[in-house]
Amino acid sequence: MGGVGKTTVAQACYDNLRDSADEKANTKFHFVNRVGQNGVNDQDRVEGLVRELYSKLLSEDSLSREDLNIEHRRGRLLKTRVLVVLDDVHTPSQLDELLLQDASDPRKLFAPGSRIIVTTRNRKVLEHVKAEIHSVGPLDVNESLQLFKLHAFSLGSPVVDDDDDGGRNDDLSHKVLSYCNGNPLALRVLGGALSYKDSKYWESFVLKLGKTQEAEIHHVLRTSYEELRDVKDRRLFLDIACFFSGHWRSLLVKYMETVDESAYSRVEDLIGKSFLASVFDQSEGEILVVHDLLKEMAWNIVNEEEDLGRRSRLNDPADIHNLLTNWKVL
Repeated sequence: MGGVGKTTVAQACYDNLRDSADEKANTKFHFVNRVGQNGVNDQDRVEGLVRELYSKLLSEDSLSREDLNIEHRRGRLLKTRVLVVLDDVHTPSQLDELLLQDASDPRKLFAPGSRIIVTTRNRKVLEHVKAEIHSVGPLDVNESLQLFKLHAFSLGSPVVDDDDDGGRNDDLSHKVLSYCNGNPLALRVLGGALSYKDSKYWESFVLKLGKTQEAEIHHVLRTSYEELRDVKDRRLFLDIACFFSGHWRSLLVKYMETVDESAYSRVEDLIGKSFLASVFDQSEGEILVVHDLLKEMAWNIVNEEEDLGRRSRLNDPADIHNLLTNWKVL
């Protein structure tokens, strides 16, 4: 399931193990972000990640797959103890490619004591290599309430005292929690949507959530998106979700400012509402990222525009091919 915190847990494990590592062990560390970001069949991206990963582990510049087939480099890898996180792997073949066809037995690739952590929504990826599987379940009620209040009341730390509800009816908070069903992403997004709003707004928001019988995560996120009152905020989010997720933050903001001079503050607001995340990538620096579930929601919003030739954005290659093939001059 998306949005439950797989990447967050993997990052915490990675940080803890790296910080506690024995320097004498000479372990190499690397976190590979968003393996499947650009599509499950994006061979160029996987090749780029192979180059990034092994260049880091062997401390050489721009190693290609052919370079890694050289015997002395394979020998060096066999003597190298590693901790590697492969985040958001979509298919078994991606895992095979990243681990140079030795995914089923990393001992043939790295030194004893090495650890490979893989996050995925596809259980077959892990079953393919007979990995030890740890499922990330939803938050319980108390955890959900703390996370929700952290974002809804804009506090610097989670709220422990359930009576401290900022003057809002605690029953409303629990109604919101029931729609989120323990999903951390939904709790953050809804909390951001309700932050700094009065009780009347909360009541209206909860009624809107309750108008459908579907308590699905996509509906919850869509309702929060519709609460973005400024059309420019919506446009900016859709642009980034459809085209620019994973791009450098500084360059992206500078580009957006050529269209909207208030883009910097709008990006900050969207981050505050958890529609965007600003993360540090080891190879790329600070980047703006849209969660997969929010990205899917953005694509669905765009695809609901009926007239293909007049859609605000085109993100499906089949739609683009169809439009270019069948387009006629009126």
